[in-house]
Amino acid sequence: MDFFFAYTGSKRKENGHIADLIKGNINNITTVVEPFGGSLAFSRWLYSSVEGGKKKTYLCSDADDSLVFFCNTFPAMRDEVLDAAIMKTNELYASPKPSVDLRTYMRDVPTTNFNKLVHTLVVRKNSGCRQGFFRPAPCRFIKYTTKTTDTVEFFKYGTHYKKQDFTVYMEQVKNDENALVYLDPPYLERDNKFYVQYDLLRIFPYLAEWMATCKCKFLMVHSECAFLIEQLAKANGRFRLYKTYDKAYAVTKDKSKRTTHLVITNM
Repeated sequence: MDFFFAYTGSKRKENGHIADLIKGNINNITTVVEPFGGSLAFSRWLYSSVEGGKKKTYLCSDADDSLVFFCNTFPAMRDEVLDAAIMKTNELYASPKPSVDLRTYMRDVPTTNFNKLVHTLVVRKNSGCRQGFFRPAPCRFIKYTTKTTDTVEFFKYGTHYKKQDFTVYMEQVKNDENALVYLDPPYLERDNKFYVQYDLLRIFPYLAEWMATCKCKFLMVHSECAFLIEQLAKANGRFRLYKTYDKAYAVTKDKSKRTTHLVITNM
């Protein structure tokens, strides 16, 4: 197994560092997957940068997929994840409460129907907020292509929504040694600072256990949670930690400098 974690500063300002990191450490990538619904533009750049984008498969997920992924992969954390989703929905849309109790909904209906509910929450208001799980965005036409299924087409954050449960995609690529899973934990802007949405000290141990069962490669880009992964790597003997760059700029408005470029691979 080959785990590859890259932590940089702002993905909008440090793309050159990421490109160098990819070219020097990742080869033969055929699939790029983004399960946390991060920057679409950055994902496209990442996809085109890996091996020149020749004959590559590209997958980009949405906000609802992040919830489904977490709830299906880490059942013990379902309530905590949904509580966070409810809280962020309230904050991002300045709404007294979400239109549906997500926790009750998830307990009462199959997960495959969960996409429709969260999609409704995603598009029900446009607050102008750029960050977070329920991030409004202009409709974009995206094509999903996998090595084992036909292309699936839909309008991102739009009215046409035809897509399988993202967990199905993850099951397809998790054991693909030529797949790169791009993990960008969502964050929320408040008081001119960016905060990671969940208690990562609790989530990443679960995430690490799941990753230990996978053969795909992982690219993780987020300066604000790099220290958590660093601590996890030091505590877990299955991972080896490398520092790749001496400086980076965190995704904060004050442009504070950080030393958070990290690469983690398993032993």
